[in-house]
Amino acid sequence: MVRSESILRIISGLMALPVVALVIFFGRGFKNWGFDLVTLAWTACMASVASLLIWYAYRGYSDHERQMILAGWKWGIIIGVIGFLGGFIIVPVVGSWLTAKDAPQAPLLGIFITGPASFPIGVVIGIFVKVWQYKKLNYTNP
Repeated sequence: MVRSESILRIISGLMALPVVALVIFFGRGFKNWGFDLVTLAWTACMASVASLLIWYAYRGYSDHERQMILAGWKWGIIIGVIGFLGGFIIVPVVGSWLTAKDAPQAPLLGIFITGPASFPIGVVIGIFVKVWQYKKLNYTNP
């Protein structure tokens, strides 16, 4: 009998395959289209999603690793939503107040750049926070 955790790890590995294909596609965009902030943001976002999925498929049997992966997902989503809202709502509102002009393309900043670019930053922060918590716990309780 196969445990449900093993099935989830297999599904995670299978889900990582198309995400890795997207990373390769966007990564080749740098060569074909030149450097671009949108391509960089989406490549970093997809690479962090693929990394978390592959990490769970490979090391998801360990409780310590699962907690670090969950912290990466949780912090990535929180910081990603903050970045999305910052680019989608705050920048257009402040920009329209400062310039007194209507900018209909301003919310696209949140959709295409600040939201996707914030997710990998949140993943790294979440993993660092969890590592720091484990180090602090191990030093206080030897």
